[in-house]
Amino acid sequence: MCYKIDGFRNYKQELMNRQSKTLDEYCASIERFEEWYKSEYNKQRMSRQTWANVSHSIVQNWVYDLRSTLSVASVKKHISGLYQYAKYLKLEGDIKENFCREVEIPKDKIKVEREYMTVPEAIKLVDSIDNNYEQLMIGLMVFNGYRIEEVSNLEIDNIDLEDFTITALRKHGKMQTLKVLKEIREMLTERVEYCKQNGHKFLFQSPKGEFGITSNAIRNVFIKWRDRLGMNEEYTPHDCRRATASLIHYEKGLPLVKVSKFMNHSKVETTMIYLKLSMSDLNDEIDNL
Repeated sequence: MCYKIDGFRNYKQELMNRQSKTLDEYCASIERFEEWYKSEYNKQRMSRQTWANVSHSIVQNWVYDLRSTLSVASVKKHISGLYQYAKYLKLEGDIKENFCREVEIPKDKIKVEREYMTVPEAIKLVDSIDNNYEQLMIGLMVFNGYRIEEVSNLEIDNIDLEDFTITALRKHGKMQTLKVLKEIREMLTERVEYCKQNGHKFLFQSPKGEFGITSNAIRNVFIKWRDRLGMNEEYTPHDCRRATASLIHYEKGLPLVKVSKFMNHSKVETTMIYLKLSMSDLNDEIDNL
């Protein structure tokens, strides 16, 4: 079928005025289609496989076949090469219409956005924990938006109970002094006093040495209580931070820019993503209208 592939290459080289990687990709796409066309239509015992017999529907079937293994971007590159070749064949009088016109490329399957933990669920999670140690651990994630890695490294010397502030190493190596929300101040006070009495350096001291508890251990605590409450198994510790953002913005009225600072986000746009309402939140709001 590709009896004019050399002519096509020479034609495009003159237009591009140079040897081009794009032209090589065009030719590779044309040859790929030709191999598919021969294979597919041999199955149907078609005797004549010429470019004049290639139709829009044939190319569309090829696209469907490509999308089973390739991304949309890759399929677009293949269609582009075949489209350019069809333009050349039409110019040469071998075909009447460009068989690649209006070919549709199926996109990825529609992804259903998963539900995130709501503020009431997050508060219920904290309230359900029956020991100060694990309750404060999850409370710091829900009410102050700390990441699990940050919780594991909180040091006693960086906690000021007079001002109720914690100075912590946050993401991107930033030190941040942050007020602790009222909901967990009593728990924090009791825990700090306990740690000082026992000579602990970290708020959540590892029993195996002079360092903080591991992130994985904190994750396991979250999963344990999440599952005990029968919550959605897709909920992750990071959902606690989403709940924090919604809590301090929607319920406590903190302006967006300040929420972003509180959350230790480098961009307000990131905070806006966190503040997207879930379908459950939206439906609850509708019920209250």
